[in-house]
Amino acid sequence: MIIPDDVVDSLKQHLVTKLEPVCSAEPEALANYVLALLKHDGSEAQLRRVCLEQLEDFLNEHTNSFVEYLFDTALPNIAHVGGRGRTRDDNGDDDERRDRDRKHRRRGSPDHHDDRKRDD
Repeated sequence: MIIPDDVVDSLKQHLVTKLEPVCSAEPEALANYVLALLKHDGSEAQLRRVCLEQLEDFLNEHTNSFVEYLFDTALPNIAHVGGRGRTRDDNGDDDERRDRDRKHRRRGSPDHHDDRKRDD
């Protein structure tokens, strides 16, 4: 599987975050291992099977859910946006959308619209 070089670091950090609560190994080392597994040649089904087999010792009962997340959510939603990797979270929101929404909620922001009438 080909993962563009400009999103590898972003994907790795995202994987570390996902692995921290569920793995028995160092999350950063395991994220590197996951990325190495994804570099193997083969179909998606073959890569899924390899990941399931190879990650079982590290993730135990969390293996299936992590591999499903990896292939069904993380990989399909990683995109190149201005040299920055973008991933969707479990709610389907991506980094860019969360940043934009946060900006709109900020009081005093030029993008903040206040429709209330003032009695000055």
